[in-house]
Amino acid sequence: MVKGAAASGQSVRVVGAGHSFNPGIWTDGLLVSLYRVSDTDVTPVKVNGETHVHVQGGTRMRDLTRMLSRHGLAIAALPSHNAQSVGGILSTDVHVALRRGIQS
Repeated sequence: MVKGAAASGQSVRVVGAGHSFNPGIWTDGLLVSLYRVSDTDVTPVKVNGETHVHVQGGTRMRDLTRMLSRHGLAIAALPSHNAQSVGGILSTDVHVALRRGIQS
């Protein structure tokens, strides 16, 4: 779908949770939702003594915090709105991606 839009010269925009207060999702091209591009659990991995997890961009913060909690993990600084998607936080660099706790 995205490749087809790009090949035909259409613009492609991605919408996350819709938390942003601007008309940024308007497009005359293809609008792609990340709603179903999410995870239901995480697998913690140790890298250089730090614990990392991988999630897809559409994963909501409310779901990520639940997943982390099942493993005794948490994010040091959380956004005030838990419906935000991880991809949205990264793409808008919300508070420097929550002080670098979330990285792409």
